[in-house]
Amino acid sequence: MRRVADPDDRRRVLVEPEPASLARVGALYDPLNARLAAELADADDTVLERMAAFLAAAEQRTEDVIREL
Repeated sequence: MRRVADPDDRRRVLVEPEPASLARVGALYDPLNARLAAELADADDTVLERMAAFLAAAEQRTEDVIREL
């Protein structure tokens, strides 16, 4: 992680991940991603579209609840 000045507000500091750290953490998910891709390999477009719609709705509901906190 590194700290960088916020270009829009000189009083603030932003925290950004280092690219090497992102790559290292991302690699931890490679085995899981491969297994999930294998699970979805035989799913037809209708199933994938319904899954995508559910995930989009779940994301929105999560954001709604966070805003209500």
